[in-house]
Amino acid sequence: MQSIQVGQFKSEFSSILERVQNRGEKFVIEYGKKHKKVAMLVPYEESKKKRVFGQFAGKVNIPDDFDDELDEINSMFYGDCNVPNKKNQTKQKLYSKMLKCTT
Repeated sequence: MQSIQVGQFKSEFSSILERVQNRGEKFVIEYGKKHKKVAMLVPYEESKKKRVFGQFAGKVNIPDDFDDELDEINSMFYGDCNVPNKKNQTKQKLYSKMLKCTT
């Protein structure tokens, strides 16, 4: 790990970043006459954690009717247009019914 003054860091910024990226070098950035350590520049490392499939199996219960729509909720969004359940409709049919309701 190398220590470097702010002035030198500013003047050699691109080359220092290149050294950090390509060689994995680390720098401590110092400031002022007393060489106060203010920051450290280290290579960025991506997390290698893999997601575990099924980690909530048996812990979460999603009911079969989770995505079913209620007429009460639809009437709150669409008014009293009697918009039928969207499951068996194409987007175009649903959109045209919504437009009729709002006009």
